[in-house]
Amino acid sequence: MQLLWQAGLQWDEPLPSHLIDLWKQYESELHMVSGIKICHHIPTEKLTSVQLIGFSDASEKGYAAVVYLRTIHQDGRVLIHFITAKSKISPSKTSNTKTTLTIPRLELCGALLLAQVLHRLTNTFKGNIVISETLAWTDSSIVLSWLTSPQSSFKIFITNRLAKIAEILPTCQWRHVVSESNPADCVSRGLFPSQVHDQHLYWQGPPFLKFPDSEWPITSFKPIQPSHLPDYSDPTNACLMVVPEKEVEWFTRFSSLKRMQRVTAIMYRFIRHTRTKRVPYVAPKYIYDPISDEEISNVMLPIIRMTQSVHFVSLLRILQVPTTKIVPRSIAQLAPFIDKNNIIRVGGRLRNALVSPETKNPILLPKSSTLNTLIIRNFHLNHFHAGPQLMSSLLSSYYWIIYPVDLPYGTLSSNALCVLAIGRRLLIL
Repeated sequence: MQLLWQAGLQWDEPLPSHLIDLWKQYESELHMVSGIKICHHIPTEKLTSVQLIGFSDASEKGYAAVVYLRTIHQDGRVLIHFITAKSKISPSKTSNTKTTLTIPRLELCGALLLAQVLHRLTNTFKGNIVISETLAWTDSSIVLSWLTSPQSSFKIFITNRLAKIAEILPTCQWRHVVSESNPADCVSRGLFPSQVHDQHLYWQGPPFLKFPDSEWPITSFKPIQPSHLPDYSDPTNACLMVVPEKEVEWFTRFSSLKRMQRVTAIMYRFIRHTRTKRVPYVAPKYIYDPISDEEISNVMLPIIRMTQSVHFVSLLRILQVPTTKIVPRSIAQLAPFIDKNNIIRVGGRLRNALVSPETKNPILLPKSSTLNTLIIRNFHLNHFHAGPQLMSSLLSSYYWIIYPVDLPYGTLSSNALCVLAIGRRLLIL
């Protein structure tokens, strides 16, 4: 199937001759699989040690894992039992490149497959056989170097698989084996049924497993420095950017500008009262007085300052340094400045006009905020459900809101009375 996929054949195209020959050979030898006999009995009496041993390997065709159980009896016998084998086809694509993964990455996938099989078998044997040691072999020096290096030193593909291996097999010992003694090599490269029966390395494992541990071959493997390994990620290129959480306007809970002004006025009256020390304490008369129009108008300044501090952080920083160029250009054309109350206002060409100071330099408000909605809704109701054009004219006398053209229309459409009135008008027409 892998060769068919790499050839890029359609379902109704005839197979090339070499693929036909491979399929006919496989079909003619498939009956030989029935002649393979595997001993399922594992004697567990008088055991001194039980080791779960696995091997992994990979090639361009696929990657595989083979697992054995090594039992040491009290009489000195060492038995090797074939337990299981698992393989997967290497990912392929139809381009000129044969595989999407490099051989070292495939070897790491094989190591992860082996770790998953060993983990599953450990849970299966639990309660029946006490596994004293888990050992894993691979013939890849790069994989062993990856396993012995800090996980964060490599790209995410490598890091994720190394972390998974360490999670499911935290106590496993990884060792190096030469390719000639690796039984997983038979599986990763593929065998025809006629070749499987005579593969003693696959069925019985490498010969050194029957020797005492002290007589096992010692390879000349030396870990490779992380910086010399494939998929190394230079930590000096890492960058951590901390973005402070955006502050939220506290008055989002209000649906009416007047109610927000009254509540804020009471809050400031309480703050002013608590800051005044009186000994002995005498409650001032204004505590119980109705809220005045002056208090209502004064509380708008801190509310506007808070809104601008949330939505115009960069602009406030730029305006504090007069020589700094204002960006973006759409804001720079408004000639904004900070007045004596620390409110951002719009400059422009009305400084010599015979209008009020608020109209000459209206307050700058952001494109979308809770304060915008409350102000527009307040103007709309105070002027007897005024239409969008009249509202825009009234707003421009006090505020310069950076909003889409349909913002007043959106406020108008959210008012049930206005929607009903428009509907009746359309019915009359």
